[in-house]
This record gives sequence, structure tokens and C-alpha cells, in this order.
Amino acid sequence: MLLIVISCHHNRLKTNEKELAKEIKNQESEIKEAERIASENHVSDTLVKTHGGFFYKEDRSVDLKHPPVVIDFSKEIPVRKFKLSNIASKVRYLVLQVPDDSNYFSEVGVLNITLNNIITSNIFGIQRFSRDGKFIETICKNSFSGKNEIKFDNPLGSFFPIETFRGAIHGVNTISNKVFYKYSNYPEEKASLVRFSLKDNSQSLTLAQPVEAGQPETFAKGEIISEGTESLSIPQPELIPVSDYCYASIIPKLKTLERNSLLMITFNLKGDTLCKFKQYDFLDVPITKTLNLGIPHLKWYYGQSSTFKWAFNDTIFRLIPPNRLVPAFIFNFGKYKTTDEDWFQLNIKMHEKLIPNEILEDARYLYIIYDYFPIEKNAKSKLEYAI
Repeated sequence: MLLIVISCHHNRLKTNEKELAKEIKNQESEIKEAERIASENHVSDTLVKTHGGFFYKEDRSVDLKHPPVVIDFSKEIPVRKFKLSNIASKVRYLVLQVPDDSNYFSEVGVLNITLNNIITSNIFGIQRFSRDGKFIETICKNSFSGKNEIKFDNPLGSFFPIETFRGAIHGVNTISNKVFYKYSNYPEEKASLVRFSLKDNSQSLTLAQPVEAGQPETFAKGEIISEGTESLSIPQPELIPVSDYCYASIIPKLKTLERNSLLMITFNLKGDTLCKFKQYDFLDVPITKTLNLGIPHLKWYYGQSSTFKWAFNDTIFRLIPPNRLVPAFIFNFGKYKTTDEDWFQLNIKMHEKLIPNEILEDARYLYIIYDYFPIEKNAKSKLEYAI
């Protein structure tokens, strides 16, 4: 499918150039000061804490040189045939070299591609490959003990007792030539943020765990950049690296819809809060549905920019740490827009509604996977793809 992409250059704001230059200079000074504070790489007791020092005021202003692009879903989306050559000049197939345990390649996993490496992660750990598919090393080896079941013929049916887990299973990200991940130690209720350089081959092992009776070996490579606590009994925020010295903490999904809640917090490696981003889209009615409680907040990297689309909000933002959310795209859904009321109310039918559940991006296109809910009675949602 092909979407019509309309640039809103004609909507440029009329701004005095001298005032704009002064504002940009002030913003640059604030960012430099934030980086200076963030560069104080000191391990703290908690991953995120509130401090009594300076906070940066959040800024969601439009970049006047690059105003947001409007993507129009409001009209019927045309279905067109196109060749792969229309969107890519070359297709290359890679076969990843299988290390000793072929379970490294179960279907439960995430793929990150850097300039010179391919990084895979799943319930067994984090693996590093060259761009031609050669296995290089294990960055993090996960472990769990107790009663478990690994289905080799159906990895999606595998499970293990999460309370015994040690390793990295969520929050594996790559920025430039570095891998950022969170190492969770649930038996001891500890968590560490780790940074692994893909350039430095002399890095020593950290977080190595002794082999106990019934406890498989686990280890993690890299530099510990912050430590804190983690408990299964408390919902944990999602942590997103946005630079070498700054993280974003994404508030648990349902929490973001509560009045007076936050969308996101940025913090430095000391755990000090740099900026709090407010939530302006509140859920004003009680939840009556029990099946649609998944909330499709979306995030991805474009180059080195962390990019976010929160559910029920039509704007896609780029995060410039520590305090800027820059509008990059605006979705015009028209009558097809799914509101929070549509999603959570039992007496409202999701007829002719659509909601994105995955977005990828390159220099020319957005690749969007979304659910469309037909108007026919008892019809199931359809998974559709758009470019």
C-alpha cells in the first residue's frame, strides 16, 4: 500500500530571525550544560531518583527548518502493486553462523544492525555477529533455574520461571558502535545498566555469577554505568538509552493515562532526573474492556535519534536530550482514528478504526504495520501494511 505524504512547509511560523537565533543559542547552551551534568559518570543507588537540583523545562516546539510531515490516513488508502526495486537498490541475504547452541536463534528475539555488526537478543542472551554473518562472541549469557520447559521444535511455547532469571531480556539497544542493555538479577532484586563497546576488544567480563548447584553459568560483558533495584512485584519503567550519558524512562503503559501522570523522564547516569515530560491525553472514563488492555506505545531509532509515538496521540516525536520532544510526523487519521475511549470501552465498537502497532523508518520511507477493524459484524481485525 502507498500512503500520500504531504509536507506542511506552507505552515511555517512567522518568527523574527534575531529572536529565533537568540532562542536557538539559549537552547544550545542548555543542552551543553545538560551534557556536562550527565557526563559525571557516577554509579548511584537507584536507576532513577528525584533530586533537588536543576530541572530542564520540557520543550515540544516545532523545528522551523524541518517542520513535521503530515501523513494522510483520512481517505481510502490505495492498494498498489510495486516491485522491491522501487524502494531498494539492492537486496542481500545473510546466513548467520550458528554457535554451539542453536537455541540462540529461537523466534523470540530482537535484531539490531550497526555499521559493522549484527546484534541478536532473545531469552538466551545477546550475541554479536559480523555484517557477513560470522559469529564473533556472546555479549551476555542468560540463565534461569528451577522447573522449566524449553521446546526446541517450538521456541514460542517455551517458558521459564522469571523469578530465577539472571541476564538481559528487555531493553537491548544499539547506538552507533555501542550496545546498551539492562542486566536483571531477579533472585537478588538487582539491576544494572551496561554499556558494551563494539570497538574495544579488551573489555573485561563484568557481572559474572558463580556457578551454584542447579544454577547455570551467566555473565555479561561491558561497563556498568548505573545500578539499582528491580522487583517483580513492582511495575518497572522501560529504560531507553538516548546518548552515552543520558537515559529516558518510559512510564508503564496504563500509568501514562492517569491524570497528573507523566509520559517520560530523562535522567543522567547518577540517576538524577533531568526533565519530566507531562501527559496531556488522560483517560476520563473507566476501563470496561478486559481484552484490549495492551497499549501500543511505539519507539524506534532513526539514525541515532530516539523516536516515539504514544498511543492515541497522532504526533511522532524525536527526543533530543535532555528536554526536547521535536514533532517529526503527524498522522491524520480522520474518521479512522482510534481514541482511548474506543479502545477501552465495552459498549463502543471498533468499526473502521485503525491503530499502528509497529513502525520502521529509513531516509525515504516509513514502513507501518497497523490493525484495521472492518465494519462487518463480528469481523476480526486485519493486519495491514503501508509504505
